[in-house]
Amino acid sequence: MKQFLFVMLFATVLVGCGKKEEAPTNVEAGDNKPTIEMDTDLLAACVNGDLDVVKRQIAFGADLNQRTTDGQNNTPLILAVTFGHEKVASELIGAYADVNLHKIDGSTALHLAAIMGYPTIVEMLLKNGADENIKNLGNATALDGVSILWDDAQDIYAGI
Repeated sequence: MKQFLFVMLFATVLVGCGKKEEAPTNVEAGDNKPTIEMDTDLLAACVNGDLDVVKRQIAFGADLNQRTTDGQNNTPLILAVTFGHEKVASELIGAYADVNLHKIDGSTALHLAAIMGYPTIVEMLLKNGADENIKNLGNATALDGVSILWDDAQDIYAGI
């Protein structure tokens, strides 16, 4: 019996000294939380109009109201609107991104959609709670922004 126990103990130690076992993956561990993939930044995806990445980031629980660190305080929605990405903006709005957040100059996504001439996005924002009475730091609403003369607006478009 002692010899049997010695052999079992030796076998256990020998097996334990073999190949290190890797940590189980999320699926093997029963963890259903997705792993965030590299190169899938939500802000960049909104600039580029990459709807697939935006959908993945939403599914992963990304902060839909995060801000850029360039001093402009843009949000994913503001970036999507600025670049005219209707489907990306729609996806963000459907995932409850705050439609009334503003960037450093006080402009909201509605201001930008209006001044950039994106009527479909303007309508989408208004139907989803965008406040048409919010004024930017220039004391202008989104409607005021589209009511200016071209000569006055050229500098705005050139700066975007």
